Amino acid sequence: MVVLLQITALCAVLVHDKMFDQISMETAETMLIVFIGGYLSAGGANAINMWYDRDIDPMMTRTESRPIPTGEISAESALAMGVVLSIAGVSWFWVFSNEVAAFWSAFSILFYVFVYSIWLKRST
Repeated sequence: MVVLLQITALCAVLVHDKMFDQISMETAETMLIVFIGGYLSAGGANAINMWYDRDIDPMMTRTESRPIPTGEISAESALAMGVVLSIAGVSWFWVFSNEVAAFWSAFSILFYVFVYSIWLKRST
């Protein structure tokens, strides 16, 4: 799913710059910023999701081979990694882009963790 999000985001950058005839090295720079920040943010949210789902992942074939159920990584390490990656993603956008991009990164992480992982997934 992260790959699809990244492709969509990178295409949005290209379409925007093409619409305004602005394709240049700045486009490549923006794409790199989006690519790295997107992966940091998505990786953080995903690690926190795996930490939260550690009780149900061993029961499902699709998720039983994730790192926490297999013992490759402890639940505490997964949570710590998720928080660090999430902060790194938001910080990346803040430093290399702007506060609006950082806001949407933080919003996306929080939405995925609290609305999807904690609230929707277990109630539907």
